[in-house]
Amino acid sequence: MINLLPKVEEIMENNKPSVYQQTLDNLNKLIINKTWKPGQRLPTMKQLAKKLDVSVTIIREVLRTLEIHGVVSIEHGRGIYLRNDPNAVYSNTIDHKGKISLLRY
Repeated sequence: MINLLPKVEEIMENNKPSVYQQTLDNLNKLIINKTWKPGQRLPTMKQLAKKLDVSVTIIREVLRTLEIHGVVSIEHGRGIYLRNDPNAVYSNTIDHKGKISLLRY
């Protein structure tokens, strides 16, 4: 007889945060810990991908999310910058758990 029900391990594996969410959380922690000052240029996508051990594609999507929420500014040909407004960066877009709330906007 073939067992079609998923094993407990498979169910638990599916509940793990995605690489995208883990990367977003890690980048949030770096911002909250003030690794970069407001207005400062962030490392390149390639450098961030290497530092966080993820693909450039994941970094690109995480940075787009942060840009949508006003945390970073992506200036094509110039770089990625942490926004100048520290209030927007550290309090308005990042909730008390250190995660960006997509429902806030």
